[in-house]
Parts: sequence; C-alpha cells; structure tokens
Amino acid sequence: MAWKLTITPINISEKTVSVSATRTDDADGSTFTTKTTGKVNTAANKNAILDAIWSDWQKYSTRQTNIASMIGDLEETGASNLEARE
Repeated sequence: MAWKLTITPINISEKTVSVSATRTDDADGSTFTTKTTGKVNTAANKNAILDAIWSDWQKYSTRQTNIASMIGDLEETGASNLEARE
C-alpha cells in the first residue's frame, strides 16, 4: 500500500491547508481518497489532520470488511438454501 498526500495552502497568514490523501492498494490497485482541512502551525494541529485522515480510512476499511462478510454469508447460505429447495 502507498499513501500520497496533496497539500494545498488555503490561507497562508492563518497557516491553513487542505490535505487530500489517497491510499493505493498494492494487491489490487484499488484506491481510497479523503480530504480534510486544518492548521499546520503546531505539531498537534498537524497530527489532528493525520488523525482525521486515519479515522476516515478506518471507517472505510471497516465498511469494506463488513460488505465482504455479508457477501460471503450470502454465498454460503444462498447455495445451501437453494439446494434445499430442490
């Protein structure tokens, strides 16, 4: 997996930026992109930007895992159910 950050200044005097983060999966090439804004005047503010990006990634990853699980369950129970109907 690889992350690419694109940082765009929004207000230089207030040290505010927009950050777009894209994660590309090495295995299948799928991508996840999120965007946030924040100040970069302190380490804590910079970490808050990264925390927001990471939180979005975790939510997305959890949703993808849940969807895959539901599909797997349907495949397993669906085949059994249809076979039982014969």
